[in-house]
Parts: sequence; structure tokens; C-alpha cells
Amino acid sequence: MDNEKYIGYYAILNSKILFNEGLKANEKLLYATITLLANKEGYCFATNTYLANLFKVQAHTISSWISHLSKLEFVKVKIIKNEKREIIQRRIYINDVPYTEKNTYPYGIKNTEGMYQKVQYNNINNKIDRLFNYIINNEGNKIEEFTEEKEIEFRNILQQLELNYTKGMLEIFRKENIEKIKTIIYALK
Repeated sequence: MDNEKYIGYYAILNSKILFNEGLKANEKLLYATITLLANKEGYCFATNTYLANLFKVQAHTISSWISHLSKLEFVKVKIIKNEKREIIQRRIYINDVPYTEKNTYPYGIKNTEGMYQKVQYNNINNKIDRLFNYIINNEGNKIEEFTEEKEIEFRNILQQLELNYTKGMLEIFRKENIEKIKTIIYALK
């Protein structure tokens, strides 16, 4: 097998599949392989023959495994036909919450750099900044989830953990360290 062409591709095997006693080990591996092949288009269009060559089994064995996965509703099989009602393609979709028929698995490879570590206008970053500005800088609107008692309790926790910094103290910190403090405070909330 030419390992170079597989660098950067990952198969997904969720716990429902991994610990399912009703599935054979190779059916679990086939499911993982389908997730790998579905990364680009959102579905796997590999033939039974192709998959059989990968697993060193007969094509009818692959068909049986896919049927079993479909029966247990782990995958959804869609047959595409032309205007003459001839089968032109089989599409195998992963029947999992983050998967949809038109989207790829959330871990799909659209760019080779991987997932972005920080997105500039990310909603969670806005929440972290709002909390930080309210707690540390005493600026901004009160956090909706905080009652007066919860806010006092939260400030006490920050004091116990020695995270009750002032603006003056934060001026000597590097930006990366302030970002870490923001994240820790948000996680504590």
C-alpha cells in the first residue's frame, strides 16, 4: 500500500459503533473506512469491488456488511439512477448527528493546514471577552446567567484561585497569557 497518498486522512469510529456488540469487527472497520471516504463529498461512492479489495474479502461480503450497517441505521444508502432507470452510483451516507447528506464530516479535509486554531469573529471568543471585561475590567453589561449571589460566589472562586487580577496587573502580562487567563475564567464560569 502506498502510504504517502493516505497522509492526513482520518477515519472516524464513534463509540456507538466501537462498542456495539451486534457488529462484527470488520463491519466497524468498514464504517470507519466509509467515514474516511465520505470526507470530501459528504458521502462514500466506493463500489463493493473497491472496498472488497481494501478488506481482502469478496464483494458480496461488503454488500452484506453495508446492508447490516444500513439495517441498524448507522449508514444510509441512496441509489442514483439516470433517466433510463439504470443505476449510475451508490451513495453511502453516515447516519450520525454532525453528518448531513450535503455536508462532510466535521473533520473533513478542505485545507491541508487542519482546523483553524482561532477564528476572529467566533461567538465563543466574544462571550469570553464579554465575561473578562465584566469581571476583570468592570466594563460592559452584566452577564445574563449571573444572579447577584452567583456573581459574588464566582468572584470568591476567582479570589481563592488568585485569578482576581486588576487592570494594572494585566498591563505587565503578555497578550498570550491574558488570552489564557480569559479562557480559564470562562471555563470556570
